[in-house]
Amino acid sequence: MSETTKKWYVLRAVSGKEAKVKEYIDAEIKNSNLGQYVSQVLIPTEKVYSVRNGKKVVKERSYLPGYVLVEAALNGEVTGHLRDNVPNVIGFLGASVGKQPEPLRDSEVKRILGLFDEIAEAEEEIFMVVESMPEFPGGQQALFKYLAENVKYPVIAQENGIQGRVICQFVVNKDGSIVDVVAVRSSGEASLDKEAIRVIKSMPKWKPGKQRGKPVRVKYTVPVNFRLQ
Repeated sequence: MSETTKKWYVLRAVSGKEAKVKEYIDAEIKNSNLGQYVSQVLIPTEKVYSVRNGKKVVKERSYLPGYVLVEAALNGEVTGHLRDNVPNVIGFLGASVGKQPEPLRDSEVKRILGLFDEIAEAEEEIFMVVESMPEFPGGQQALFKYLAENVKYPVIAQENGIQGRVICQFVVNKDGSIVDVVAVRSSGEASLDKEAIRVIKSMPKWKPGKQRGKPVRVKYTVPVNFRLQ
């Protein structure tokens, strides 16, 4: 398979188990046909300096805990294997149910791997993964509470007993505002999709994502559930 078809993806791993995930996949690349599809596995690291007994000590540590980068030419079988069969893997970053994961941009790969000394110059660049991810005020539980309290169940769907789940994707701006809201996975009912987009747009400003201490624009995905009581 041509190397040009390979792109970089992010596997989400159990925090602290990144090295185990890399070790397992590296072994499979060497000992099975997985090597036809996956060429590299990397853990983003940074150098940490300290002084012990008057001597400067340098150590490397993961600066994106829970993230493992793989360079791969994914298909359904390879994606499923990496997601479901590799111990300590939670899933792919940026993957919607039933769809292939979204690859990283070249600029993101270079930044994460330390090939850029500074954040990409393009001020309007949108990132998928950063050191400090955006956060709803009060955290994840507060987000789900907000959605549950502010969703207005469409009457037409209610009358017809329609339930569903809408996966919404949006961008958290550098000031925490929410823009570019879309339904990347429809519930199959237009009124539910429309309401999910409305409630996401109504959210208060988030705590913005940061890279090297600076706010950046980050793409984020949230599910909105519609359940009749």
